[in-house]
Amino acid sequence: MYGFGHWYRVAMLVVTGATLTTYGWVGTLVIPGSATPDGELAFLGWLVSGFILAFNLYLWLVRRPYRLELVGDAIRWDAVLRRGELRVRMLRAIELEPWLIRPWMHRGIYFRPFGAPPLILRRHSNLALFTESLLQVSPKIEVWPRQLAYGLGIPMPPER
Repeated sequence: MYGFGHWYRVAMLVVTGATLTTYGWVGTLVIPGSATPDGELAFLGWLVSGFILAFNLYLWLVRRPYRLELVGDAIRWDAVLRRGELRVRMLRAIELEPWLIRPWMHRGIYFRPFGAPPLILRRHSNLALFTESLLQVSPKIEVWPRQLAYGLGIPMPPER
């Protein structure tokens, strides 16, 4: 098993509720003053921040699994509002998140399957053990870049 405990789901739902409540309170202050030119700019900023907030909430609640479990030859994953299953033989690569996506933060880990969107994970202490167990089930999974494998302590075959 890899990831955070079941408390993560509750914590994320509480944080989401608090964030949406705060966003709504700010909206009650911004919307009435939007008749002035400065108010229009504030409203536009509030609206754009709402789109950014909605996209990030979608990623954190639906797309980012917080827990992975290896059951036989399948990876069962749980996100806050969704869960699914991925066959290990369908996993093509384990990659470090591209630097351009989040250059100022810790980069995530991508589990890239064939013909499906990747699972985007946060790094956690037991990722090396989980990755080693995946490589025992399917040794053809590519760990890229090799520095990621080295950093996780995963023994990799020599380069050809």
